[in-house]
Amino acid sequence: MGYPRMPDLKRLADRIGLYATLGHEYGCVGMEAIAAEAEAALKSALERVKALAPDPALSAKEPDGLEGIMRVRPNGPRRMWKSLKEEKYMERLDGALTGRFAGCTLGAPVEFWEIDAMEKWAAYIGDPFPNQDYWSLIKNPSDLRYGLSTFKEYTRDHIDGVPVDDDVIYTLLGLLICEDHGTDFSARD
Repeated sequence: MGYPRMPDLKRLADRIGLYATLGHEYGCVGMEAIAAEAEAALKSALERVKALAPDPALSAKEPDGLEGIMRVRPNGPRRMWKSLKEEKYMERLDGALTGRFAGCTLGAPVEFWEIDAMEKWAAYIGDPFPNQDYWSLIKNPSDLRYGLSTFKEYTRDHIDGVPVDDDVIYTLLGLLICEDHGTDFSARD
């Protein structure tokens, strides 16, 4: 299932705020009423989106709880450790997180691109394809990703740590939730 093309609501809300501030500075009458109307419309939209029911067929294919996940996973050998030496756990956790960080940083600039578009871009900028390193250049390098990291920060010569990425945040949030609630956590946690 692909993601729908969403309007840039954050940018629109920011622009409304900036124009309202400018209008206030110019002495325009009615700014508070328009801002209150926009705020009410956004709050209403948020509540309506939050109230939408998930697709039952998709929920059955992608359950949230451990028992549901175990029912839909493929059959195969399983090995659950009764205990794990902390040193081994830390090694595995470090490797898993490092791999996630590296992969997400590599893929973020071209997320949702078709493979042929990536190949054409690589040829255009002189990078090998498939990649053997991080992208050397990216379209719209000054654009912000998740409102925090510029796309340039995901390129080889400008990486200084791990830029913001939803998958990295999700992984770290999952780890924190598991540490706080154990393996019996729920989607509400």
